[in-house]
Parts: sequence; structure tokens; C-alpha cells
Amino acid sequence: LILHGTNDANFGASDSAVTNAVTALLPALRSAAGPSAHIFLTIPFGGFKRTPITSAFNAQSDPKTHLLDLGTPIQSTLATGGLYTNDALHPNTRGHATLAAQLLTQIHPLITTPTTFQASTGNFQI
Repeated sequence: LILHGTNDANFGASDSAVTNAVTALLPALRSAAGPSAHIFLTIPFGGFKRTPITSAFNAQSDPKTHLLDLGTPIQSTLATGGLYTNDALHPNTRGHATLAAQLLTQIHPLITTPTTFQASTGNFQI
């Protein structure tokens, strides 16, 4: 699970530099993780560098690399502080739990496939 882009935005990295970095990162991660691992590239919760990250993702063709994006509504949740962050950037405990639940909602269908097996009483699908 890769959350890439916030520091790039905060330190002025160009969009092309971010696209190039992510484009180089994904095959390196695949090589390190092995062919069966799922890789999840996540748009930062603040929406930083969404376009260049998405461009890099769209340029690759690895079927087990997935782009996760919680969308723009979560950006205001963190930016305004309150219950989910103490500094308007990093999630606090409640924020981590909330964001993790939202990410799992996107991840689960990507890694769960029906499995058919033969039992003594017939075929079953789970």
C-alpha cells in the first residue's frame, strides 16, 4: 500500500517529476514484491498530485497494481482538522481508522474472487 505525493506537493516537485518517479517506482515494487503480490497505489488523502499519480498508474499495465482514490470529500475532512486530524494533514487515531475502513472498501473487491471447490455433496462457490 503506497501513499505517494504529499511531500512532493509540499516541497514543490513538478507534476512530470512525480509521474516519472511513480512510473519508475511501480516496476521496482513489482520486482521486489514478486508476481503474485497486489500493489495498491493510493492518492494522498489531501488529493495532492492526483493527476500525475493517476497518469503514471494509467501508463502501466500490471493487473495486480491498483489505484485507490478516496476522492475529494476526504480532502476537506483532513484540511479542516477536527475529529480526524490534529494538524490538518496527518490522520489521528480516529482518522486512521476511518480512512482504513474506506480503503478496505475499495481493496476488498480487488483481491476477493469467488472460489469454486468440489465437496462430496456437490459444487460450492464461496
